Amino acid sequence: MSVEMTSLEPTADPAIWNITWEVRNLGSAGLRIREAWLPHGRFRCARRSYEPPLEVEATATVELQFPVECRGERGAVVENCFVILNLNQGHEDWRVFARITVSFGSDGAPDPDTVVITTQRVGFSD
Repeated sequence: MSVEMTSLEPTADPAIWNITWEVRNLGSAGLRIREAWLPHGRFRCARRSYEPPLEVEATATVELQFPVECRGERGAVVENCFVILNLNQGHEDWRVFARITVSFGSDGAPDPDTVVITTQRVGFSD
């Protein structure tokens, strides 16, 4: 799976940016995205549920747009932000963590960069 920012749009509120992410299924089986959110205190969007779930076939992509609350001084860097996805693949539930580093430009615009993506089967430690 890959999770990459594809567009960034300012809103009337300078602390909120509409950010679109392309989620690409790199696997050989389809998956269903049920929820997505950005939990970091300085790069945040509340949990969103998708009902029905977003279907992403093998090798296909889907775009997710979030109104992200963030503000930073020019040159500031915020590490360990995440785009988190809850999804189903087959009969298994998975959580995907796309770790993001956000740099702020001279105009205050965030520039999120995906650093690493990890997955965890839900309930693996039960």
